[in-house]
Amino acid sequence: MSQQTIISEQWTSAETNPYRTPEEDLKLWKKYQRKKYEEAKKLCEINRETGGFDFPMGADTSKWEDATNLTKDLHRDGVCPQRPFDPEHLYKMIKRANGRFSHSQSGGIHRAYRPDGTSNTWDDYHTSLFAALAGIKVPIIKFKHNDDATLEECRVKESEMFDTKNGKSKPVGKDQTFEKEVTQLKTKKNVTHKNVKIVLDDILSSMKLCPTGKQKDFIKFNGIMQFEIAYKQLQKHYEFDEVITHTKKILSVQMKSFPNKDVSAYFHEAISFILPKVRDLNLTLKDKDDKDITFLDSLQEFFIAQHSANGTEVGFYIHTNENIKNRSKETIALRIISLWNDWYFNTGRGKKRPITKKRGTSLFSDVLPLWIIDAHFKQPDETKEVTCPECSNVFEA
Repeated sequence: MSQQTIISEQWTSAETNPYRTPEEDLKLWKKYQRKKYEEAKKLCEINRETGGFDFPMGADTSKWEDATNLTKDLHRDGVCPQRPFDPEHLYKMIKRANGRFSHSQSGGIHRAYRPDGTSNTWDDYHTSLFAALAGIKVPIIKFKHNDDATLEECRVKESEMFDTKNGKSKPVGKDQTFEKEVTQLKTKKNVTHKNVKIVLDDILSSMKLCPTGKQKDFIKFNGIMQFEIAYKQLQKHYEFDEVITHTKKILSVQMKSFPNKDVSAYFHEAISFILPKVRDLNLTLKDKDDKDITFLDSLQEFFIAQHSANGTEVGFYIHTNENIKNRSKETIALRIISLWNDWYFNTGRGKKRPITKKRGTSLFSDVLPLWIIDAHFKQPDETKEVTCPECSNVFEA
């Protein structure tokens, strides 16, 4: 919990001033994880007399700078040139080195200077925290932006440089990569409004969802890669505007059914997968008042009812450890449809279950083995095929 608090406090501080110093972050670490902070600080004392270890041959240390003078830009909106300080990453870095700061391994701290007078440690920030805790000076690798560059252009450029150099740094999550890609795409003139990543970003923003969880008053969206896959799945069956409408509706179903909870892309992907298949069944569905209702609205009724009665959350439906390998969305969709199917019938919304065994097989037989489909749709109230003795036509009865 303390680690998340440290990260959250950095984002909160960035709302007022996005620029943070190593001294501020180290104080935050000491405040919430004093034991680890003191342990790391004690290890770093080995650098005090020598100024570190493994100095490069011929290095002119007189030009090196105190690490505490550096700043990072933790801008919240749009592209973010830096990430929050991660205390666990820093702790492990210092422990692995047994407190010894190697200048040869560090190679220097990358710092960008902007026309507006600000600067940003666009990479090696955790290394600078290590140096600051050790109380030593470090070489600065300087980059100066063009004099006519705007602040936004500077941030985009620094993010691009970070991505290029990121191989040896703390791994960047897919959510952060997505956010940077969107910002970079929006600066290019030949990118249309139908670009998938831009569309997804617009959808998430309109629904007040944030993949990185850094935007204030936005709900965290988990699984940006699955979200993109789900969108492309719908593209195979619907026109552009319909895809956007259905994507927003599916997100809305989850958000209304499980309010104030993180939104799961696995859950979203499963419903996106099954939606066009159910559409092709041309089901006539009713609500509790016997009025016509759409499939998605009926699903929402089901989720809300289960949540209200049993406290059932999203995790119950996605059960990732019970899914068939490489068939997660299909297995989740099967589980959801089966549970909804029984609920619909048992609450008196119809004289029979909407999804019979035959229909269930038609929905899933191309993606799942028959044994698992049979296990979910063997119901005593199913209709059966009968042949009319007069016209020989086959009907479900």
